Amino acid sequence: QENQQWLIVGGGTLLLLSLLALAQRTRRQHRANSTTDGKATSPDAERQDPPNRKSVLRDLEQACRANDRDAAARALLNLGHTYWPDDAPRSLDALAARIEKGQAQTYALDRSLYAADRTDWQGDALWDAFRHGLQEQKVTVQTRDDGLKPLYPNSL
Repeated sequence: QENQQWLIVGGGTLLLLSLLALAQRTRRQHRANSTTDGKATSPDAERQDPPNRKSVLRDLEQACRANDRDAAARALLNLGHTYWPDDAPRSLDALAARIEKGQAQTYALDRSLYAADRTDWQGDALWDAFRHGLQEQKVTVQTRDDGLKPLYPNSL
């Protein structure tokens, strides 16, 4: 009879532990499914089709004409997304590093966004620089002859 009581207590404990483990596993699966079904917060999960370049340029023009620095920054980053959809710049500094023309205006916009005094920002110069879109920086590959033979000549 004493053994029977221990068996009942042990079986009840095992059943309780099994139910707790099952509940925890279900909760984890539900949490994992809710982040993939809902709006995820990771930057990779937010990747979408790049916006239409024409509409982004229109947004940039409106922001510059209204001297709206925040909207202009968003529009510039969206414009960068249309040029580099797989590796879009995430900041104005990163965008400025990739473009040939308009770097000074991009840096000026970035400075005005984070300036302590938030003085009036004029968007005319920015719009003049980007009215025809972005000019990607030309990448020049310099080959130099250091006098050494290539290690794997047939791989080129």
